[in-house]
Amino acid sequence: MFNLDSITKQLRQMGQPSGPRCDNCLGPSIDGWKRCTGCEESRYCSKACAKAHWPSHKNRCKNTKRFNDDREAHALESPQFVARYDALKKLADVLALEVAEAACYAFRFGYPDEASTTTHGLLLAFSFDPQPTEIREQFGLIAASVNGKQDTIARVCVGNLGLQKNLAEMFCGSPDHSEARRAETHQRSLPVLFVTQDKGTSDINAVLVFSVNIDANFEPVNRPLPPRFDDWTLLLRSSISRPPHRNAVDLKLGPRYYQALYGTLACGSSEAYLEYCLKQRTKAYDDGSLTFDVDEFAMMNQQAVVACGAPAEDAQAILDQWAKRKQLNAKKNARKNAKAKERKRLDREALDALPPLNYLRAWLWTHFFRHPIVVLAFAGQDPGDEIPGFYVHQGNSIFDNSKMDDKACRRVYEMVQVIPEFAETRPADTTERLSFLLSAPVADLPALIKQWVDDETDRFKARIEGRTQELDTAASKRANQHVKEQTKPTTEGGEKRIWLPVIATNP
Repeated sequence: MFNLDSITKQLRQMGQPSGPRCDNCLGPSIDGWKRCTGCEESRYCSKACAKAHWPSHKNRCKNTKRFNDDREAHALESPQFVARYDALKKLADVLALEVAEAACYAFRFGYPDEASTTTHGLLLAFSFDPQPTEIREQFGLIAASVNGKQDTIARVCVGNLGLQKNLAEMFCGSPDHSEARRAETHQRSLPVLFVTQDKGTSDINAVLVFSVNIDANFEPVNRPLPPRFDDWTLLLRSSISRPPHRNAVDLKLGPRYYQALYGTLACGSSEAYLEYCLKQRTKAYDDGSLTFDVDEFAMMNQQAVVACGAPAEDAQAILDQWAKRKQLNAKKNARKNAKAKERKRLDREALDALPPLNYLRAWLWTHFFRHPIVVLAFAGQDPGDEIPGFYVHQGNSIFDNSKMDDKACRRVYEMVQVIPEFAETRPADTTERLSFLLSAPVADLPALIKQWVDDETDRFKARIEGRTQELDTAASKRANQHVKEQTKPTTEGGEKRIWLPVIATNP
C-alpha cells in the first residue's frame, strides 16, 4: 500500500506526524479519502490513484471482501474474534509506515543477500490486551521474522483448510496467475501477515494480511542498516511501544540539512532516527553485545550520518559534535546527581543537629507518605478514608511490625502529635494515649509506639469481626497501667518532679 520512494517527498518537513496516507502515492488527503468500493479498506487521495492502484489491488480486494463477508456472518458467533480482528486492522493502519521500514530492513532490499518477495513474506505475531484505550498499548510484539510463504501459511492455519486456502491466495498470490505475473505483482507489493496469539499456548486468534508496496527501483544502498540482521526487530518493537517524535526540532541533533529518510517512518524524523541509531550502537558496543571493532563501528556511524543527508566530508565532524554533546550531558547529569547527594547529606546533618522533638517533626514532613495507614488508624478512622492534606496509598499495609525500625516508630509518634486536624477526631482513649506519649522519654518511644501499633492493628481487624469494644477496653487498661508506672513521683535535687503532658504545637 505504501510506495517507499515517495516518502522523501511526503515527509520533507521535519517532525511531520505519520498519519493516514494514500495507498498508492503515500500522499495526504486533499478533499477527503476515497475508499475502494469493493473491500472498503484501501484509501486513496483521488480517483486517479485508485485507478492506478487497481491492477495490484484487484485480487486483494476480492479476497478481502470475501473475508469481510465471513466476518459479518460470524460476528454473533465469535464476538471476541471480531474484536481482535478489528483491533488488528486498526493496528496495521496505525503502524503502516513503521512496518514499511521494517520490511525494507527485514528483506535487505538493495543488498547482495536480499530476500525474494516472491517466495518469502513478513510475519508479525502480537499479543492482545483489550483493556488499554491506546491501540499501541493493546498489542505487544511477540515475534517478527521473514519466512517462506508456504511454511508461514501452514504454521498459521494448522487444521483449518478453508482459512489456509483464503490466506494462500491473499498472502502467496492467486494460483490462476502465471509465475511472471506473480513475480511482477510481488515486486510492487509485499504481503505482511499480522497474527495475534496467546502467550501461554501460542494459539492463533486473529489473522490479517497487509500489503506494503515496494518500488521496483528501490535500492537503499546508501541508507543506514542496523549493525546486525535481526536488529530491525528492535527498531520495530521500539516504534510500536511508543509513538513517533512529534517535534524533531527539539532534539537539536545538528545542522538542519538532514533530509527526510526512511528512518522517519519509525522515529518521526531523520534526526530522531540518527539519534536512535547512534545511541543503540553505542550502547551495544559498550556492553559487548556487538563484536565489531572500533573502525567498523566508526564507519557504520559515518554511513548513518551520510544517509541522513549530510555531506560525507562533514560526517566525522557531526559525529564529534554528537559525542561532545553526549559527554557534556553526562557531566551535567553527574553534577546534578552530586548536588542532590550533597543536599541529602546536608539535610541529614541538619536533622541530626536538631533536638529530638524537632528532629521527629522534620523527619515527619519529609517522610510521612510512607506509612499513611498508621496515621489514619491513630486518628480513629478506617484505613482508606481520605483526610485533607494526606495521600492514602491503598493496600500499602504496614501492619507487619517487624519491619518498623526505631526511626519508623519515632516518625509515627511525631506524626500523630503535630497534626492539629486530628485533635477533634480522636476518641478519648487515643487522646489519653497521645498525652502519655508526649510526656514519655524519647528512649522509650520505640517500644511504646510499637505497642500502640499492635493495639491499633488489632482494633482495625476487630472492627471487621465485631469485637471493637472488648479490645478497646484491654487497650485502655494497658495504657492506664503504663501511665501509672511512668507518672510515679521522683525526687531530683530535693524537689519532687512529675511527668506532665506536653501540648502539641505545629512544626
